[in-house]
Amino acid sequence: MHSWLSFPVLVLTTMGSAAAQSTDPTVASLKGQFDAVRGFITKAAAQVPEDLYAFKPTPDVRSMGALFGTSPTPIS
Repeated sequence: MHSWLSFPVLVLTTMGSAAAQSTDPTVASLKGQFDAVRGFITKAAAQVPEDLYAFKPTPDVRSMGALFGTSPTPIS
């Protein structure tokens, strides 16, 4: 169930780095979409109480924090 989120995030991250290197209108559009999705994910993560980031419904699934991709260093 968790793999459905990993692929789009990977694709959007790749597109975001490509957008910084080009002035192509298509790339600019994709960068805008990336920024919008990143904003949605950031807002959703902000609504989750901090004590639920470690929540795992069963031991064999990722925690809420892992789903949001929390890391010790902020993503810029």
